[in-house]
Amino acid sequence: MPNEYYSQFFEEYNEPFKSILLFLYDTSSTLFDLSFPLSVVFASFALISNLFHLMVLTRVSMRNTSVNILLTGLALTDSICMLNTIFDNFEYVTRPADLKCKPPSPYWSQILLQILINLEDISRRISPWIGVIMAVIRLLISSFPLNLIIRKMSKPVFGFLSLLACILVSTVIGARIYIPTTVIEIKPWVPKKECGYPANYSQPRFQPGPRDIDISEDLMTFLQLLDVNLPAVVLPLLTLLLVRALKKITAERLQFQSAPKEPDDTTKLVTLMTVLHVITECSIGICLLVTFVSKSSLVQIITWNLYYFFTLFFPLNSIAHLIISILLSSQYRTCVKETLSFLKIWKEEPVAQSSQGSSSRTIIVR
Repeated sequence: MPNEYYSQFFEEYNEPFKSILLFLYDTSSTLFDLSFPLSVVFASFALISNLFHLMVLTRVSMRNTSVNILLTGLALTDSICMLNTIFDNFEYVTRPADLKCKPPSPYWSQILLQILINLEDISRRISPWIGVIMAVIRLLISSFPLNLIIRKMSKPVFGFLSLLACILVSTVIGARIYIPTTVIEIKPWVPKKECGYPANYSQPRFQPGPRDIDISEDLMTFLQLLDVNLPAVVLPLLTLLLVRALKKITAERLQFQSAPKEPDDTTKLVTLMTVLHVITECSIGICLLVTFVSKSSLVQIITWNLYYFFTLFFPLNSIAHLIISILLSSQYRTCVKETLSFLKIWKEEPVAQSSQGSSSRTIIVR
């Protein structure tokens, strides 16, 4: 049930609409409360999986295509986002119920928080656009397989340049909104007597200072909507075009071969990752769009609660990248075995041939 403050937002509605909104509010509030501890757990698993993902993707044998380079950038940006999620939400989850005796965060903590926020904002903006670039590359290569210029898009250098362009553009946009952000000292924190601190004890308190560039909240929301919804619109369109191109290629092959040829694993991998990006971006985008368009404070509260819950899709989507790569890429599976062997987790021991000339076997030791 809403507290006294939020109860005022229900007074303007009549039954049965009021009961429906009350149910939505209670449900969204429960999901909101669950989102913070779950985000710490999911983000921790996602960070571990992304670090291993990076170990595999950065091996020499994996740095041979533009898609793998872009996957490396995607794993790096996801790791930054997960680190910020853990840092931010862990403090929220572990804070004491009585905040009046909790001392303020030190200066270095505020600086670190602002750095992570800026890096997370840049990384969060890059992530869906990496999916767009991968889908465009596979679409063009599948549609024009004999074009030498387009074939160069599969080279690692193209993936690196595309990733660099995304970083530069995202940094410029982020600098416009978030940089420079300063940390200033405000009124010192003085604890209550019941907190048990010595007499006349105080501690400096810091908070983010005003930005040099003043941008309205509506404009910031609009830019965020554009960042989130544009990839959510472009990605499914690219997926449909990619599937159409693959069907066309399969039909053309049938004219020359007795059996159809299966689509390559890279295209399957990119297509499935694109679908996951669409699910994640659309759920977040719809919440932001409703919040931006709606004039009802109650509807905005409900959608904001759902927004924080749907952010759980980010770490789940990030974990899925590792699973998809293992399932669909034989090259990736080989590199996983090599990485595990390097870490002494997976080791292959050849068995010597017998004197009768039997073929050698490999025993996998774990």
